[in-house]
Amino acid sequence: MKTNFLRSVKTSVFACLLGLSVMNVQAGSSADTLDLQFDFSRGSHGWSFHFADYPHGSEEQMELSYQFAPLPAYFGNTGKSVVKDKFAILLSGINTSADLFSFMRKQISGLKPSSRYMASFKVTIASDAPYGTIGAGGAPGESVFLKVGAVPQKPKPYPYGNRLMNIDKGNQASEGRNALTIGNIAVPDLSVGGKYKFKTLESQKPLVFTTDNEGKAWLFVGTDSGYEGLTRLYYSSIGVLIEQDGVITIPNK
Repeated sequence: MKTNFLRSVKTSVFACLLGLSVMNVQAGSSADTLDLQFDFSRGSHGWSFHFADYPHGSEEQMELSYQFAPLPAYFGNTGKSVVKDKFAILLSGINTSADLFSFMRKQISGLKPSSRYMASFKVTIASDAPYGTIGAGGAPGESVFLKVGAVPQKPKPYPYGNRLMNIDKGNQASEGRNALTIGNIAVPDLSVGGKYKFKTLESQKPLVFTTDNEGKAWLFVGTDSGYEGLTRLYYSSIGVLIEQDGVITIPNK
């Protein structure tokens, strides 16, 4: 079910996967808190997949693609699979421009309109980028940074070119007003190249965001890469705890 970035998604199978937005997703009962759990072994749960921060028109050269795919057979150094028939979301691209943002986004609802909230993220990936290696532009592991964010508007590139976005995600390791950097995709103990290992990254501080006037917001998760090579990253699950911001504003006397 590999889908090239330049093609429109028209297959009924992938359309069904995009519609699985509520499977294995649990939400709190009030608009003050949402506890969202997305397990991608059974579908995409309504997340969509995109690429930004690269020269417009170079999509084909960069081989940008996404797919709902089975996890690789090998994990770690044992030579045996630790998963069986488990699927995940695979985002892939060759960073030929010294910068590439590969990301997923999803709109959520049920929050209070025009209100401040705090979002804490927990993301589990499968990566084959080992620690301590050197590559063009940076390391294939330590120079590919995982970012999470939440904004009231749909995060997307500007219409004329893909270098800039309509949100402030920062650049590579640096954080932006709308995004946190929660780590990189490097994994330890890969004695043989091409073997994937799981890695779970969590935000060490909450991200403060504001909902729109309908109580909706957009979540996004992705990698901001400085490594000038191929990155193939599997997303196994995303958890997001959203709580209303308890900051109290004291009026001036």
